[in-house]
Amino acid sequence: MSEKVTKIEINENLRITLDRYCWAIQRPKKNSKTGEVTWISQAWFPSLTQTVEACVELSLSEEDLIGLDEINQAWISYLGIIEAAIDMSDVENLAIREFDR
Repeated sequence: MSEKVTKIEINENLRITLDRYCWAIQRPKKNSKTGEVTWISQAWFPSLTQTVEACVELSLSEEDLIGLDEINQAWISYLGIIEAAIDMSDVENLAIREFDR
């Protein structure tokens, strides 16, 4: 029997997953021979809150931002994108109740 894994698609390069043990941030990796895309976990967290914060920080680290105003605006933007993805998934009913204690 396969284990249920909840997936929250943030964009084509980032997603959050939840299995019965923890939250994970995943990135896609394309097989150069077959072209098949496999999602690889890069970081693991005990709570959704920590995972979201890490996703925002990861996204910010890939931007070429100058100054606090740009960083603040990007933080707010990424946080909104991630929250919208969470709202569109079934994670609120499942995960927050069971895992973020």
